[in-house]
Amino acid sequence: MTERLDASLLRSFFPDEPVLVWDTELIYNYFRATADQRLLVVGGLLKKTFFRHEADDLSLPRHIIGSLEQRFPQARGLRFANWWPGLIGISKDLLPIAGRDRAHPWLSYAICGAGLPWSTLAGRLAAEEAVRGRSLRTNPFRPNRGFTELDLAQPLLGKRLTFALSSYYAKRYLKGSASAVSRRKRRIAAAASVLAMGAFVGALRRKRSGRTYCGRRK
Repeated sequence: MTERLDASLLRSFFPDEPVLVWDTELIYNYFRATADQRLLVVGGLLKKTFFRHEADDLSLPRHIIGSLEQRFPQARGLRFANWWPGLIGISKDLLPIAGRDRAHPWLSYAICGAGLPWSTLAGRLAAEEAVRGRSLRTNPFRPNRGFTELDLAQPLLGKRLTFALSSYYAKRYLKGSASAVSRRKRRIAAAASVLAMGAFVGALRRKRSGRTYCGRRK
């Protein structure tokens, strides 16, 4: 969060009107103006994104400020008053989780850490299912769904790497025509199946040899 800015300087970031601005990187940065004429800049680093705890060091704000200065020369020399580390919750396909829980049909919920538009849609869909009893099968955000074809590879890749690859896959490849997306999904599913089979075979070999994952004998 910057210190209060001169009105003309703040307008230089928003030539038409104050809006929320974000880029198209995998781990994207975004910024907006606040009511008291400050600039709020938010972003992240890929190497620290899928951690269990927030990264409380200066590499993150330096990266965010550097990205802003690279795109907007007028940002050079801005004084930042405060910064806060934090975490958001996302699914592997970057889409909300919303609707009735299959194991507990009386429970409906909406979870989304990927922006206000998605959050609004998730809340509306969960409410409609709770009130009108819409079918879970027609809900693309249903809580018990599979997320991406890479889920099959999680036993081999681990949770953190699977989340990172799934997020990249969802952002880069789950777009375009339905037929194009379907073809990409089949190819990714086949590759993930091979990885999952490799993990299963590897686990069997380790078990038969009496070795654990770290290589020590039981």
